[in-house]
Amino acid sequence: MSKRPRQPSRETKQGTARAKPRAAAVLASSADSILYLPDDAPVPKASPEPAEAEAAVTVDVTGDEVAVQTESIVYLGDDVPVPKDSPAEVLAASADAILYLPDEVPEPPEPPADPRRYLARPTHDPSIRADDLHYLAEGTHLRLHEKLGAQLLAEGGVQFAVWAPNARHVSVIGEWNDWDPFRHPLERGGGGLWIGRVAEAAVGMLYKYRVIGMRGEVLDKADPCALATELPPHTASRIADLEYAWRDDAWLRERAARQGRHAPISVYELHLGSWLRGPEGAWLGYREIAAKLVAHVRALGFTHVEFMPITEHPFYGSWGYQTSGYFAPSARYGGPQALMYLIDELHRAEIGVILDWVPGHFPGDAHGLHRFDGTYLYEHRDPSRGVHPDWNTLIFNHGRHEVRAFLLSSASMWIERYHVDAIRVDAVASMLYLDYSRQPGQWQPNAQGGREDLEAVAFLRALNHTIHARHPGVITIAEESTAWPLVTGPVERGGLGFDLKWDMGWMHDSLRYLGRDPVTRAQHHNELTFRMWYAYNERYMLPLSHDEVVHGKGSLIRKMYGDTPAKFAGLRLLLGYMFSSRAASCCSWAASSARCASGATSASSTGSCCDRRRTRARCAGCVAWRSSTAPTRPCTSSTTILPASSGWWSTIASAAWRCTCACRAAGR
Repeated sequence: MSKRPRQPSRETKQGTARAKPRAAAVLASSADSILYLPDDAPVPKASPEPAEAEAAVTVDVTGDEVAVQTESIVYLGDDVPVPKDSPAEVLAASADAILYLPDEVPEPPEPPADPRRYLARPTHDPSIRADDLHYLAEGTHLRLHEKLGAQLLAEGGVQFAVWAPNARHVSVIGEWNDWDPFRHPLERGGGGLWIGRVAEAAVGMLYKYRVIGMRGEVLDKADPCALATELPPHTASRIADLEYAWRDDAWLRERAARQGRHAPISVYELHLGSWLRGPEGAWLGYREIAAKLVAHVRALGFTHVEFMPITEHPFYGSWGYQTSGYFAPSARYGGPQALMYLIDELHRAEIGVILDWVPGHFPGDAHGLHRFDGTYLYEHRDPSRGVHPDWNTLIFNHGRHEVRAFLLSSASMWIERYHVDAIRVDAVASMLYLDYSRQPGQWQPNAQGGREDLEAVAFLRALNHTIHARHPGVITIAEESTAWPLVTGPVERGGLGFDLKWDMGWMHDSLRYLGRDPVTRAQHHNELTFRMWYAYNERYMLPLSHDEVVHGKGSLIRKMYGDTPAKFAGLRLLLGYMFSSRAASCCSWAASSARCASGATSASSTGSCCDRRRTRARCAGCVAWRSSTAPTRPCTSSTTILPASSGWWSTIASAAWRCTCACRAAGR
């Protein structure tokens, strides 16, 4: 992994607050969600019907007219008149949902550039009570995102709370006080928390914590529990709310069945910033990419999308695997509501969402978690346990209860507030072993004299137990490449409790085999048969992941043997083998595309070299059948004849060919 460039320093004064809202702004709101009306939109009138008239309330706030409906909301697009009692034009939803205008009206646009134009209402009580301190100290608090960080208050203003037990002084600095550390100091509370309320703070404003460490060091830190962040490379946190009117009830009702133990799962893994770019290489936002991604994934027949980490990260080249904001989506692609819209659209298209999550290590950037209060707070003090030798990152101290509550709350928030369907835990092997990537003498054994990280093991078991107990139907996936037993075994029986485990050995052996000259493959059949020795010990997912295309390794098509037709034939054979195996399947966007170059973070990777050739074979869907059943979605297979083969390979090849022909015969 390449070294991160130094982050530019941020001046103490980061600009003044923006102008107050214009008098023409109109807001339509309910107790559950908030929508925005354009400045030139007509003000909605109260319905002449008695029931509606009683439900509407008009309040005059500094000259602005604010229409509030307690039952439902009507979104008014630009230049769209308000419909009047027209059932054919307005679809009436339930009392807690939005009323939609005709189909030709576009989706709601992004919020205004200055989100302080609208009012936001808290949906929970941010007050910190004695039981919160107890659960935090116990390591079992699962809702720190509703207590710590910047929490909106019902009476207006924002409550700030941060865990910094060893700090001498903490204050909050932001746009409302011109980044003055003397204007709004926080008070020391119980459990190592610093708490304070700021009436002038509002949604959309940037802020940081000015922390004075034990030795007097001055630290400007981003909020560990921030719900949104400033666009990198800037590092401030942003006050945000997580209100959104979800429309995926049908998916959530069926999620447990769609992700059950025997349900077919086929995953399309992608890096959001590299999958598709806009003009001049600009990033596409969550909203902009939604329709394109849904269409692409449906055409390939995948059941799930796996996002490589979209939690905020300072170094873009890490692909998100060096996370600094565990509660905030990356601002490179938009805000929280924009990401919710993307997930909502995927769910409405019957596509599940898997989030890559990194609870093992974090980067050492000065604004982040590293020595947050001047001491080793989130990481281990001992370098033999606190620094990862491969990535030069810092390892979480999973034995500290507050750190465990921090990570458990992060996972819970993504499931509850963003409706994520599965959590894939990255680098599990590096968490399980104290001697991972370390030479003799560079690590210390555990209390029992072994090399297992018992604290990390306890955390992983607590994570899986918590998710399965509180969120039935949500699954967890482990990227684990060793022979650790019972990775997918129940916690009650001594297992780690994951639902699926990546079979990294299958990927390496299969790619090595198909990269050989067919003349010599007979001497290497053990590379295919070895998997049968362990295939039924765990519940596996067969991956063709991004790890196989980074650092110049090349795409799948380059790993196949022979000339171009032979390479495509070998790739069809590989995918036929994968989809016909008894396991879930995961295929990376960078590995599945037929690009001749390896996946890159600096360019779009959805294009394919087969688009520039006569051969129209599409790599990532040529055998897009789900498990061992016939495809239930459109298949992008081509009719290119599979290569001649002998032995049991011919069975797989003919099965893939029959799938292709069946798709064409059915008009798919």
